[in-house]
Amino acid sequence: MLDFPPYYIVDDKREGLGRDEAVIQLLNQALKDYTVSTIMMPASRAIYALRDTDKLRCLISLYKTRDRAQYLNFSSEYSTVGLPITVALKRTTLNKLKLKESNSISLKMLLKDDALHLGFTENRAFGLEIDNVLKSAEQSQLEARPGGDALRSLTMMLLKDRVDLVLGYASEHFYAKQLQDPDDELTQLSLTETPELSFGYVGCSRHEDSVEYLNRVDEVLRKLHYDHRFHEIMLRWLPEGLKSNLNYHLEK
Repeated sequence: MLDFPPYYIVDDKREGLGRDEAVIQLLNQALKDYTVSTIMMPASRAIYALRDTDKLRCLISLYKTRDRAQYLNFSSEYSTVGLPITVALKRTTLNKLKLKESNSISLKMLLKDDALHLGFTENRAFGLEIDNVLKSAEQSQLEARPGGDALRSLTMMLLKDRVDLVLGYASEHFYAKQLQDPDDELTQLSLTETPELSFGYVGCSRHEDSVEYLNRVDEVLRKLHYDHRFHEIMLRWLPEGLKSNLNYHLEK
């Protein structure tokens, strides 16, 4: 587990309501013949720990990448599905840009306005298209913040007009808004450079039992995809205006 709200929530009144930790609970309930223990780690250390083949360690909601496939075994079925990267901004900025909350906008086009400054979490991958936009953007328009609480820091900068736009997943922006935006100053926009949905998988160390375990996990996940409890968990940390975007796919 990671200290990474709203996927894992460990330090406030919403403790235990994290999306990913709730999916772990459903998996453990269905796989009672396995004894599961959890350990909290920073994300960088957790990925490193998964390289240890002496223990069967798993992390939920991982992207499948070519690099990770070299040292991890992955579930075939997705363990989480959510909306992709969006951009958070103040409603006053939205009005200045003459946009509506229902609009999708190109990040590349937004950054052509050199008066706009974009904040994002340092050393985080946002997908090939978004990453390419960041690489080609005027670097003086960008504000990269390190650390696990980078989004909270960037959201505060957004509220104080120190940046105009902040990159993050829809559910992350919604969680930050609940904590930091009592006056409802912030909203978020979809980006045209992102896929329609974002899928995460269970990734496990290449322990001798990992393939058997992941086969069992896949059996459970195939059923959970049609389970209302799973649907509720996936929708838990989305604003009302975006829930229908994901719910449409969950109910297919």
